[in-house]
This record gives sequence, structure tokens and C-alpha cells, in this order.
Amino acid sequence: MSEGDRIERTFKTGPIVDLDVTNIRGSIEVKSWDREEVRVTATVGGDGSRDLIEIEIDGGDGYAVAKVEAVKNAGAWMREIFRSKPPSVDLDLRCPATTQLTVRSAACTVGVENLTGSVDITQASGRVRVASLNGSLTLKSASGGLVATHLNGPVNLKSVGGELIITDSLVTSLAIQTVSGGVEVNRMAPGNDPIVLNSVSGGAKLVLDPASGYTAAIRTVTGSVNTDIRAEVAEQTRTTWKADLNGGGREIRINSISGNIDLLGADAKPESADPGPGKGDERTAVLKSLDAGNIDVSEALRRLGDAPPSDSTENQESE
Repeated sequence: MSEGDRIERTFKTGPIVDLDVTNIRGSIEVKSWDREEVRVTATVGGDGSRDLIEIEIDGGDGYAVAKVEAVKNAGAWMREIFRSKPPSVDLDLRCPATTQLTVRSAACTVGVENLTGSVDITQASGRVRVASLNGSLTLKSASGGLVATHLNGPVNLKSVGGELIITDSLVTSLAIQTVSGGVEVNRMAPGNDPIVLNSVSGGAKLVLDPASGYTAAIRTVTGSVNTDIRAEVAEQTRTTWKADLNGGGREIRINSISGNIDLLGADAKPESADPGPGKGDERTAVLKSLDAGNIDVSEALRRLGDAPPSDSTENQESE
């Protein structure tokens, strides 16, 4: 097949499908349709060397595969000698709504719509867009971020860089780990599973079920905690804020280095419950150690919680 060619294959799979999609450069689009079949369309761009990639498209009863991968043992020396790169490949797939989807991509945009099965995405670079999912969503992303809408199920996100935005949704359980980039979740459905967020840099806005109770334990270094929910504060220090919201209940655990934390019972501007982190020399030293990778987030929070304030302005304000 020459550069710029198009491949299309359709497989009778039945309603329950394990769909495995891999691409190294280009795009991946997955949408459901009302057939018990999977259709794969691969369009190869003319912007790279076709000899650097292998394309595999296969399917049958209960499974389908669409993979674009680098040619083994050939890509490195060809890129070095000819300064070549693999071509972009756009993968467009249609599948039953009950498909269980696994996506692996290097430098691609990814879009997924209208599935009730689980969705598992591992992404090196590129924006991920998902909509109308009624199963679990798992994302591991190095760079690019997530835009999601109309989710109804559990969400587990791990991101190095990029905004993580979920809107018009009912998220049943939430676990997020992020290094850089803001987080917005609108909103949480009623439930009992803990809501867990660990963040190094970037604020977080969580819209909670206004009829549910929560018990929040938040540790932040340079951010503030803000809420419009009735809160009974049990502990408030420079780095710690613990409170029962609406009488207490479902556990919220948040660790953050920088960025404000907003806990909302409705999508409105919150009132501040700032724990007031200090700005002393010891604090600066701890943050430098964290930035250099000598300590982790938990150790930084522990040290900052124990370190007395040394900034004279802060001391005056506390009097």
C-alpha cells in the first residue's frame, strides 16, 4: 500500500467486543453504531515514510484489532540516515455500544463517543476527548489533557501535564493523580467510594452532589480551600483543612502543592476557607527539594506542616 491510501475492513463480532486500538501518530476516533459489527477505516497520510510503519487490522467473534506500529528494528536507523518519520494515520472505527475499548497511542488525538463498556486509554501526547460514556473511564496521559462530557460511571485519571475537565456528568467514583494542570469535575453522583485527588501544580474544582454528606481531609501548601457547602471545620492549619460537609459522610482526600481547591454543592462561586500557608525560608527550602525530586509530595506536606512560620509579615497577620 502506498502513502495516502485508505483501508477499510468490517468484521462480524457480535454485541460484546474487546476492541484493541494502537496508533503512533495521527488520530483515533471511536463511535458506536447499531450493528453487531466493527468497521475499521485507516487513512495513511503522505507526510512520512510508509516503510516505517506496520498496519494490522483483524476481527472476529467477540474481538477486533486495529494497530499502527513502528516497524521493528528498522525505524531508528532509517530516521537517522534519511531523517524520516512515520506517516500520520487516521483510524476511524464504528463498533457496538457495549464494546470494551483499549486504546494505546503515542502522538495522537483520541475521541470516543457513545459507549457503555469500559474505556481504557494510555496516551503519550495529544488531547483526549470523550463523550456519552456509561461505563468506566481509565486514562493515563503524559501530555495533552482530557475533555469529557456526559459521563456516567467511575473515573480513574493519571496525568503528567494537561487540563482534566469533566462536565455535564454523574461520576460515581473518582481517583485522580496529576503533576501539572487544573482539574474540573462537574459533577459527582451520590455514592460511597472515596473521592481521591493528588496534585502537584494546578487547581481543582469539584462539584459535589448537594444532597450528600462528605468528610473532607485536604492538605495544601500554597493554595486555599473554598466551599459553598455547609461546613463544620474540625481542623484548620497552614497546610491542613478537615471538615464535615452537610454533616459528614463520603470521604474526600486531597493532597495538593499549589492551586486552589473548590468544593461546590452547585456550580457557583465558593466562599474561602483558606488554611493560610506560610512563606518562610524553611517552606522555600522544602519546595526547592520537591522541585529537584529529592522528596515526594507526601514528605513535602509533612515537613511544611511541621515547619513554624518565619516570615515577619505572616506573624503580624496572625496576631
